[in-house]
Amino acid sequence: MARSSRREVLQALAGVSGLALLPACGLHRAGAPDVKSTSTPPVALPPPSTARPHYFVRITLDGGFDSVMTVDAKDPATAGEVDTGYRAAERLQGTRRLFGPLIGGLLRHDDALCLVHGVRYDTVAHETGEAILRAGHQRHGASTPPFGDVLGGLLPGSAPIPHLHIQTGFPRPPRPLDALPLPGNPEGRAIPLAGGLSIDPATVELLTGEPRRGLFDTPPWFEEMQALRHEEARQWLGGRPEELAAHEQTLQQGQHLQRLLSTADRHTALRGSPLGPGLQLAFHAVRGNHARFVTVRSPRVWLDTHTDNVALQSARTRPIFDDIAGFLDLLQRERNAFGTLLEQTTVVIASELGRFPKLNMVRGKDHWPENSWILLGRGIRAGATVGQTDARFRGVSIDYRSGSATEGQRRPLEIDALFATLLHLAGGDPLRHDYGRDMLLHGILA
Repeated sequence: MARSSRREVLQALAGVSGLALLPACGLHRAGAPDVKSTSTPPVALPPPSTARPHYFVRITLDGGFDSVMTVDAKDPATAGEVDTGYRAAERLQGTRRLFGPLIGGLLRHDDALCLVHGVRYDTVAHETGEAILRAGHQRHGASTPPFGDVLGGLLPGSAPIPHLHIQTGFPRPPRPLDALPLPGNPEGRAIPLAGGLSIDPATVELLTGEPRRGLFDTPPWFEEMQALRHEEARQWLGGRPEELAAHEQTLQQGQHLQRLLSTADRHTALRGSPLGPGLQLAFHAVRGNHARFVTVRSPRVWLDTHTDNVALQSARTRPIFDDIAGFLDLLQRERNAFGTLLEQTTVVIASELGRFPKLNMVRGKDHWPENSWILLGRGIRAGATVGQTDARFRGVSIDYRSGSATEGQRRPLEIDALFATLLHLAGGDPLRHDYGRDMLLHGILA
């Protein structure tokens, strides 16, 4: 590939929303003194933590995966009003339970999985479900901070980025550098429901695709330009300490993100689905201690199968679970002073809504206000199954303390209970974050 021009490299870096390239025209004023170009001192990494770190990786399967065809397997003969899409003999036997035929490679991790069925969202709208996952609250407002930001701020360890959001894109042929979307293009802008530092699809695609030597190796002139703009910003904001502090924080976070990108692998074995390259980048963020909480989001409504549910879910869901299984393998194999990375990482797999139990007129499944969650790793009860769905595919009430559907004080399995439990696992107090009393799902905790 021809040598990249400065403009092309700037376009590539501008696609990363956390790098905060400050336009010189917005900071220059007539009569301002010239500022000599000096090297920007690198942001020092926090000293290594002596406490055992705790990472979270949240994998969002956008559009609503079909839990009946994956983790909530049914016998077609006794499934009631549920269209399974497979024969009883096509179910797959794990080490602990039966799965649907689309579980893919995740089957080999059955011993580690905690399955939670019938999680109630009380919405069948993508936008509302996305906002719930972002906020970590069923009832939320514009001022509700992103759940990943909250947990990232609570987690122990010295990783400098509290919350890293990785948005993956729709599959497409590899594109040369000069075909990258410009920052003003919807494909290249920050993801609106992200929170944290956001990495856009084009960056993930280029970073973890075919090797492109030097793409994210910052040239000296770029560092000098950043230093110049930083000094100009300090002159402008010198009399406004709060804005100056915000500018300094943005600059530091951008440099942390730049360090993550410049050290990341230029290839990945996780290429079975659009989610794979994002999972590879998430693994690098954990392995290199770059981020405490990482969100990896599949292409928006990627699993929204209103037509030909079996064919589309087969083509998209099984490869996704294969890549997730490969990601878990990487966490299991990699070790540091505290053990394997999987022992230090809580993994959460969820969607913003579920799929209707019955097929529609075009063999698809429409939206449903409940779905299954999959959890594993640090603090999670390995091999547990909490909750269940009935013959009408409605979640049954359970006792939050035991997880039992037949004993104790039973109530619906609200999505907020899962958020409250994850907050507790990260070291936070659910009551101080507007969750109700007795919201903890003790059945999913180790």
